[in-house]
Amino acid sequence: MNEGRPWRGFAFAMDRLDGWLARRTGHTSDFGARFDMEAAALFGDVLSLIIMRSGQTGPEVLILGFMRYAFVITGLFIPKLRGVLPPSTRRKTICVV
Repeated sequence: MNEGRPWRGFAFAMDRLDGWLARRTGHTSDFGARFDMEAAALFGDVLSLIIMRSGQTGPEVLILGFMRYAFVITGLFIPKLRGVLPPSTRRKTICVV
C-alpha cells in the first residue's frame, strides 16, 4: 500500500531528526519550536485532506488534522490554555500516540 511513496516515512523521520539535532547541538529557540509545531500541524492537515480525498475514509479524518487549530481557538476563550506549559514526557507521548 505504501509502495512508491517512501517520502511519507522519510518526512516523519526528518521531523523527528531535526528536533533531536537542534537540541543536541544547542541550536534551539522559541521561534524554532513554534515553527516546528506549526509545520507539523500543517503537514497533518495536508495528510488528512489527502486521505479524505482518496476515499479511504470520510471527513471525520479532518478532526485529526485540525486539532491544533481547535486548541488555538479554544485558547481565545480560556486564557489558561495560552500559557507556557512545563515540559512533560507524558504530554509528548500522548501527542505521538
